[in-house]
Amino acid sequence: MIRFWLPVSCLALLLVALLARGACAQQNPDGRLLLSKIEDPLILLLRDEEVFRELKVTPAQRKSLQQLADRLDLLVWPARNRTLEQARAAWSDATTQARSEAANLLDSRQQERLNQILYWLQGTAALGRDDVADKLKFTNAQRQSIAEILDKTADSLRELQEQAANGEPLKPIESKIRTLKQNELRQINRLLNDSQRVGAVQMLGKTLDVTKLGRITFAAPALIADDEDWLDPAHARTQLPGHVAAVHFFANGCINCIRNYEHYNNWEADFRDKGLLIIGIHTPETEGEKDRDRLREKVKEAGFAFPILVDNQLANWNAWGNSMWPSVYLIDRRGRIRYWWYGELNWQGSEGEAQLRRRIEELLAESAE
Repeated sequence: MIRFWLPVSCLALLLVALLARGACAQQNPDGRLLLSKIEDPLILLLRDEEVFRELKVTPAQRKSLQQLADRLDLLVWPARNRTLEQARAAWSDATTQARSEAANLLDSRQQERLNQILYWLQGTAALGRDDVADKLKFTNAQRQSIAEILDKTADSLRELQEQAANGEPLKPIESKIRTLKQNELRQINRLLNDSQRVGAVQMLGKTLDVTKLGRITFAAPALIADDEDWLDPAHARTQLPGHVAAVHFFANGCINCIRNYEHYNNWEADFRDKGLLIIGIHTPETEGEKDRDRLREKVKEAGFAFPILVDNQLANWNAWGNSMWPSVYLIDRRGRIRYWWYGELNWQGSEGEAQLRRRIEELLAESAE
C-alpha cells in the first residue's frame, strides 16, 4: 500500500491552493508560497532555504543557486501579466535552464533528493509523469488508467475551486478534498503490483514535511525611470537597493486604490523616520489618467509625501509583471521581494494592512541588525 502520497498536513494547503492562480499570483503576506499545486516548481525550489537544508548545499553552491534564481526571475517575473501561453512558455524556458544548470551545480545525491522533494510536492500526480512511469515500469494500460484517474480528480478539484471562489463554506470542501484524494490513491494503488508499490515508496526517500517549503524571495526589478519620470524632480534617481521599501502600483481614478491611500500615508508617518521608503508607481488604467496635471492634483489631494513614479508607458508595470490595481510589494534592504498584497488591503475584513504593517516592522528590525 502506498501510504504517504498526500500527507494530512497537505490538505489545508491544497484547499488554499485551489484559490490561487499560480506561484507568483498568490497573495503573499507571510512570505510563503504554496508550491503543491504548481506543475513543476523546480525554479522555486532552487532558492528555498528548506531545500538548501535538505540538500546540504555548500556556501559556494548556495551562492551559485541564488545567482541562478536571480537570472530566472528576469524571465519569469515579467511574464506574470502576459497571456497564459506566454507565461507558460517563459516558465518552461526558465525550468529547462534551471534543470540544466542545477545538474552542473549539484552532486548526484543532491539531485536525487531534489527529485524526491518534487515527488513529495506533486503527490499522486507524480505517478502520471513519464519518467516516474518508466522508473516503475508501468504498462501502457496502467499509464492510461492512471491518467484517467488523475484527470477525473482534477475535474472534481476544479468544481471545488468554483465552490470555494463562490464563497461556500470551506470545511465541507476540505472534507470533500480528503475523500477525493483518498479515493484517488485507493484506485491507483489497486492498479499497481507489489514491486511497483515498493518502488513508489522508495522513490520518495525520507519523509518530508512539505508545509515547510515555499518561504522564498525574488529579485526586485530595477526601477525604470528617467529624471523627468518622477512627479517631483526632487525625487529623481530614487532607487530601491539599500532601503526597506513598499512599492505600490496605483491609478488615480481607481476606487480600490483610493481606499488604500490612508494606509500608505499612515506607513509614511509611522515608519519614514525608521527607514521605510514608499514609492508609488502610477500606471494609468484610462487615457485620462495619463494627464500629469491631473495626477499631480490627485496626489496632492491624497496627501502623498513620498516619491511618485509616472509609468505612462507601462515600463515598470511590465517589468514587475503586475496585473492589478492596486498592488503592494515589500522589499528588504538586499533588494529582495519578500511580501506582497493584491487589491484593497482591508477588502471584506481581510486585515491586509495589519499583516503588511507587521512585515514592515520585521524588515526594518532585520535591517537594523
